Amino acid sequence: MNTITRILAEVHEKLRSCDAGTVADYIPELSAVDPELFGISLTTPDGHTHAVGDSEASFTIQSVSKAFVYGLVLDTVGAEATERRVDLEPSGDAFNEISLDPVSSKPMNAMINAGAIAVTGLIPGVGVEERFAWLCDRMSAFAGRPLEFDQRVYRSERDTGHRNRAMNLDRLRRSGSTFADRRD
Repeated sequence: MNTITRILAEVHEKLRSCDAGTVADYIPELSAVDPELFGISLTTPDGHTHAVGDSEASFTIQSVSKAFVYGLVLDTVGAEATERRVDLEPSGDAFNEISLDPVSSKPMNAMINAGAIAVTGLIPGVGVEERFAWLCDRMSAFAGRPLEFDQRVYRSERDTGHRNRAMNLDRLRRSGSTFADRRD
């Protein structure tokens, strides 16, 4: 066993009995995740991957995606266009906080849901399919393998994500967008 893998194995052994926290249940499908799964994977700059534990188990990345999408959008449309849509305030607010500038209606932080929704709106492409393909291709490149779309988690979040839809609709209405009257 090489040094990096040995260190990861030691960290994994030390932390695997930690049972602090709870499985997320704000999206019902997430509550079905086995809380005993625990893996660590590290890829070095030269492309070597070292992994221990349940590192091959698939999982939904949820809010982790916000940082990657933000970086992709910054790289693609630039900082100026991105900052016209979302502010850079490090608010420290909860991920689902409705935090909009009272004057501009811009979300104040790209790492909370309101900001991530605004940033996602900057993904290039015509139509949902083209934009989704663009995002999947780039997120898969980050992962080093094709990523899959989890239909069960999507349906579970779609059926319970009323707060995200409400904050997006409120932002559109306050900004005067004609899209605010859409029902879909």
